[in-house]
Amino acid sequence: MSGGQVENISLPFVAYKDKRGLHISTGDLDPHRIMTRKSVFAEKPSSIYLSRDTSYALTTSQGAHIAQASCVAEEKYPTVLILPDQVKEATAGAHNWRRQIYNIIDPTVKSCHLVVGETFNPPGNWSSWPPHRHDHDNPPIESDLEEVYYFKVNPPGGFGIQRAYNDDRSLDETYVLQDGDLVALPEGYHPVVAAPGYELYYLWVLAGKKRVLQPRTQATHAWVGHTEAIIKDILR
Repeated sequence: MSGGQVENISLPFVAYKDKRGLHISTGDLDPHRIMTRKSVFAEKPSSIYLSRDTSYALTTSQGAHIAQASCVAEEKYPTVLILPDQVKEATAGAHNWRRQIYNIIDPTVKSCHLVVGETFNPPGNWSSWPPHRHDHDNPPIESDLEEVYYFKVNPPGGFGIQRAYNDDRSLDETYVLQDGDLVALPEGYHPVVAAPGYELYYLWVLAGKKRVLQPRTQATHAWVGHTEAIIKDILR
């Protein structure tokens, strides 16, 4: 496969029963073996950022589940292999809107437009909460970034819910999220909740001209975020 005029991020999800993992070769890196995780819910990902104009090959003897995100790139940045111990881990929110986050391609990793990570909602918990949006170029209040969510559910028979809406309700949609669903989010607030008993995962891919992570929180619900410090203090 060829990257052409595109920058890519590839994230191996699962190499089924293949203990040797995935093998990757590119024009920029020596051949490398990537150990794959048993499940997105079990371990951190291995990833590779592929520069534009980079040919590459991924091979495995048993098959694999791989996510690839790409966008048009005007600049050429180095190809980077990101192994699990290099993935940054964070926790956001508190109480029933607490979630775990893996930052994979963040602004410290050079890319033209892409920002990539993963979020894990415990059963019954919300994420992207308080609701935020990032579809206007209005610094320093808000940056303009399109986004895509790809969902996995543990166990797979469960579901989640996502609402996407904007201030004037010209956009106001609600989606039932099942294992393997993908939602494009070009605009609006976009909170997510997992059904009780089911852990919800989503890979999120952001793309924007400035790669500035500056969302604008919906004023109506901003007070919830202001309670996080005292809730965390009570629960210590």
